[in-house]
Amino acid sequence: MDSLTQELLKALSEGGLSQIGDQIGVDEATITSTLSAAAPMLLSALAKNAAHPERVDALHQALGNDHDGTILNDVAGFLGDPQAANGSGILGHVLGD
Repeated sequence: MDSLTQELLKALSEGGLSQIGDQIGVDEATITSTLSAAAPMLLSALAKNAAHPERVDALHQALGNDHDGTILNDVAGFLGDPQAANGSGILGHVLGD
């Protein structure tokens, strides 16, 4: 498991995994397994987009305007209000249309 995935799971281990599980009806082991598989996929998509200057510029602008990294300071808080984190917006930048 890469260090980014480990950090994500560590941040979620303080109640976040169970919150996600409760919201979608699965146990923490399933969430952990899913996140462990999804994180490398998202990093791969991000690397693919990095090969296209226009996509990098759009992602950089979105990160500068809307995603300053503070979500990682209170992951459990954002899980209580998922819309506050604009996850679908950033996923759109990472995965594309």
